[in-house]
Parts: sequence; structure tokens; C-alpha cells
Amino acid sequence: MPEAKEITKEAVKKADLKEFLKVCTDVLEVAIEEEEIKTNYRIGKNDKNKTRPLVVTLTDAGKKREIFTNLHKLSDEEITAPRKE
Repeated sequence: MPEAKEITKEAVKKADLKEFLKVCTDVLEVAIEEEEIKTNYRIGKNDKNKTRPLVVTLTDAGKKREIFTNLHKLSDEEITAPRKE
């Protein structure tokens, strides 16, 4: 999932959360609410030439299983496509 081009860390974090929720709903067909996400953050050094992985911690293990069950619905194109701002 490409990183947002926001200025502040909080803005990037919020944009990442919004994009994650959109992928869950639109692609994976998993209904998930913002309140069900405990944390989200990027790992690794920020490098303009690479996309850092997004780590998301959920409050409900059932939602995690539901997401993992539906991962086959993702394609590389959907994950790595540049964000439309």
C-alpha cells in the first residue's frame, strides 16, 4: 500500500488508516470500523524509492481471521497502485 504524501506523521497515519479501511471494505469485503483498529504504523526507514510495510493491530481476532481468509482477493496491482488524491 503506497504511502501518503502528507507532511506530518499524524496526517500520514490517518491517511494510511483510511486507505486500509477502504481496502478492507472494497476489496476484501470485510466490514471493519476505525474503532476496531488498535494501532497502525509503518516499519523501516522512510525512503522515497521504497514503500514501507504497514502494520495494523486489530482489537478483534475474528476480524483478523476474516481479513486473512479474504487475502486471495487482493492482486499486486491493487496493493501497489499509486494513491489517487
